[in-house]
Amino acid sequence: MAYNYVTNDDFGNNLDQEIHQGLITGVLPQPDVDFLNNGQSFVLRQVTTSGYQPHTRTAGWNAGTITDKKTPFTMGQDRDISFYVDVNDQSETGQELAAANVSGEFVRSQATPEIDAYRFSKMVAAAGAASHSVSEALTKDNVYTSLRNILKPLRKYGQSNTVVWMSSDAMDALEQSTEVTKTLVINSAVIGNIETRVANINGVQLIEVWDADRFKSAFTFANGFTPASGAVDINILAAVVPATIPVIKQQSVWLFAPNEVGQGDGWLYQNHLYHDFFIYPSKADGFGVSLVPAASQG
Repeated sequence: MAYNYVTNDDFGNNLDQEIHQGLITGVLPQPDVDFLNNGQSFVLRQVTTSGYQPHTRTAGWNAGTITDKKTPFTMGQDRDISFYVDVNDQSETGQELAAANVSGEFVRSQATPEIDAYRFSKMVAAAGAASHSVSEALTKDNVYTSLRNILKPLRKYGQSNTVVWMSSDAMDALEQSTEVTKTLVINSAVIGNIETRVANINGVQLIEVWDADRFKSAFTFANGFTPASGAVDINILAAVVPATIPVIKQQSVWLFAPNEVGQGDGWLYQNHLYHDFFIYPSKADGFGVSLVPAASQG
């Protein structure tokens, strides 16, 4: 019989939990969205009003306007993979354990890092579109100034609504900063199931991205995720949390017994991920980034 680990409570819940807890971008909450009939799109509504007008002493009131704008978003990251394991390499009694091993390894080394990489690249693009992108070499003598400059245009959204990701080199420089006159406390913390360094400056959470492979400006996704041509490393990336729309619509895993679907004398493992990342148009300027200069790339 086929094992569908989407509906298997223990395995399915563990898989979903492992994905979300392994995301460095997991601090971004996923909104509840209702998909349209085709299952690929959803609509978010934004209500705006006009402002005050000069009051007159005559009878009557000024008429304002209300706009109810519906913005459609279409999912684009539809991903899948399958692995075939010959029956001689896997005993029937160990099938669930083997499935757990395959799923766990794939989620840890491929699925979760790819989701992060895709989200980071989209936020970098948004920062560039908002003219909030700078290329610079960071040191202990300028990292704090760079961080403040990145955060300045985002302050209007509230510092508690902002999150910052920093490369390990940038976090090292901040820890040794010559610009900070008061003690800056940088602690080790567990976010999800990731142990990393975190700090807090004026209500803004700073999170170290220790995996440089997923912290780059652009990627291609033909076979897993690889840096795109011209991609550079990220020093610092800041985002206004309410400006982000991270969506994971589907994460399904199937395991088929030998010959069950005509695949031959072996087990067939399949994994399907349907996700995307969008930006609220009204908050599209809620991103800022510092990039490592291309000349400094190894």
